[in-house]
Amino acid sequence: MKGICGLEFDKHEPLYPVYAAIGHECAAVVGGNPDELYLYAEAGHGWSGGGIFVDEGRAIRCFPLSRDLCSLIMEAWERENTGQPWLVIEYDIKGTSFDANLIYPDEIGPGLTMAERQRVALRRRFGRKPVLYPPYPGDAG
Repeated sequence: MKGICGLEFDKHEPLYPVYAAIGHECAAVVGGNPDELYLYAEAGHGWSGGGIFVDEGRAIRCFPLSRDLCSLIMEAWERENTGQPWLVIEYDIKGTSFDANLIYPDEIGPGLTMAERQRVALRRRFGRKPVLYPPYPGDAG
């Protein structure tokens, strides 16, 4: 079955509908075709954050996570039953398949902030292309 390529499917099969819903919500956030979409998100007790990234050729466009997507990420994090909750989910969509890669806290070097970890992940995924972030509320033109 196509789907959770980065995960051991048998262990994560009960979560497959949640991971599929994450992909559908990512597509809704970017307004359509999710092909080549990359989600970087982090989660912990009562919080999640990150962004959806789409390669537009000369630059990468960042889309903020919707409230529904944050809820789905939290659901995946809370339902994880491998004994240790993950910190990072990297979610790639290629065509009609997705690859969800979970990164656990002990796999991450100490001292980096979420923004720094995300920057490293984006560089690994997209190289040195600039990232276009949406304006934050209150930013002047």
